[in-house]
Order: sequence, then C-alpha cells, then structure tokens
Amino acid sequence: MPKTVLRTLLFVENKSQQLLYGHSIVWILSDLDYFVHIWKRFEYKGISAYFKDIEDRSEIDNAISQGTFHLNSKFDLDIHFNLPETESFFIEQSNEEKNFNPFISLCTFAKAHFGDSFPGATHPVDYIRSHKESFDAMKDRYCIDLQENPHLIGTFTIYEPTRIEETFKGCQADNLVGYRIALQDFFNLYPGAQVHLESFSDSTSYISDITLDGDLHEINCGFVPDRHTTTIEHEGRIIYKSSFSLLKRISITTNINQEKRIIAGDKIIKQTSSSTRSFDV
Repeated sequence: MPKTVLRTLLFVENKSQQLLYGHSIVWILSDLDYFVHIWKRFEYKGISAYFKDIEDRSEIDNAISQGTFHLNSKFDLDIHFNLPETESFFIEQSNEEKNFNPFISLCTFAKAHFGDSFPGATHPVDYIRSHKESFDAMKDRYCIDLQENPHLIGTFTIYEPTRIEETFKGCQADNLVGYRIALQDFFNLYPGAQVHLESFSDSTSYISDITLDGDLHEINCGFVPDRHTTTIEHEGRIIYKSSFSLLKRISITTNINQEKRIIAGDKIIKQTSSSTRSFDV
C-alpha cells in the first residue's frame, strides 16, 4: 500500500495568531510525489501560510479537538481557532456544483469544521477586502481563492479525494455511434466498483453498466450524447460522480471586407466589397 499523508495548509493572521483558513488533504503519494516533512512558511503583509505533510491522522484530530495547532518543532508558535460545528458532504465533478473543490478533476469527500462567527467580529468579505494583496499572494502561490469563496474564512476542512480520473470522447463513425470512456483507478483502491453510465440527446437516453477496470469502453448508444453522467459505487456508497454537457458544434459567422485601389492618372479610385460567410466546426 502506498504511503498516505495529510497534506496540510494553514493561513494565519500574524498579529493575533488566529487561523484564517485551513485544510488537510488525505493524499496517497505516488513515486513522483514530493514529501514535506517539516513546517514551511510563506508570509506576505501580515498573513502567513504554513504547509506540511502530516503522517499521523491523530495529530490533526488532536489539533481540532484542542483548538490549537502546535508548530513548536519548527516555529515557536501556537495557532488558535474555535470551530465547534461540523458538516460532511461529497463533492461531485459537475458544471453545476457550487461547493469549493481544491481539485481540478477529482471527486472528494469533505468534512468541514466551522464556527458561528469570524474572529474579531469582522465580516469575512470586509476582512478579505482589507487584506486583498495578501490573499492575492496566497491565491497565486496555493491556488486558494478566498476572495471568490469568502465563506471559507474561519474554516478547516479535511478532504479525502477519490483517485479516479475519467476520459470521455463522443464518436460518430461507421462502427461506433456513441462514445468512448475510460476510468482509471490509479492505486487500485476500488476493486469491483460498479459504474453506471447515463447519456442523453434531446428526448433520447441510454443507460449502460460496466465494472471499473481501467479499460477503454466503447458504448454504441446510437447517438453522440449532448449530456452525460457517470456514477461509481463501491461497497455501498457513491465514490465518484460526474455530469457534464458536450460541445458538439460551433457555428461561426464572418464578415469579410475587401478593398481594391485603382490608379487612373492622378486619381485613386477605391472599390470596396463585403461578404458574409457562415460555417460550422
């Protein structure tokens, strides 16, 4: 079994040593992954980010129960917070999904810890606005956009992503009218998982079920889908769900202007013509 760490990131107000935002990602290390074994720090105008890969889950659990992250092994610092409320949810891959997801192409389970109010009784939006340069720097470095997601201020979330990636391509050929799909379980964590596929085109739909195996599957449903949903279930729970629409055609209209100059003696005569063309790609 590959090594698993909790990839932990904390944003902290330097003056009060209060936690502004934090997360831990339960991350399985591949042979190409790096490992950060001591706390590292990045500071910008009164706000600092601390980053470390934590090996023991109990270190995170103890910090949450005590309301303090102890960074004494590297920095003489205790980071304080009070987040008594929790909420657990599953984040899908969907154009309509509104929950913040730190991953581009992965679904994830999430457990958020939060409190009733932000430290100092400042509204999160006002606080972010007053520290815009600092949060811009954090976004550039860690891809956490708190200006776009102010509700994340004063939260700490544990993410456990499903390490499955999906490739999908609609096809219309003599031997296949439908799509090709492959679902890669990179660490073989979900043996026997069942995959439920639903495709839609206007008033037509097609349902197919396959087993998660990493192979490329050709689904000959008789149409190229406009919309598609993939759901994967393992040991009685949904571990992956994606839903998306396919861009099948782009219509382009162009206006072409042409100008011709004719010299007749000491005069220049301009001839202008225009045409409109439309085509699909």
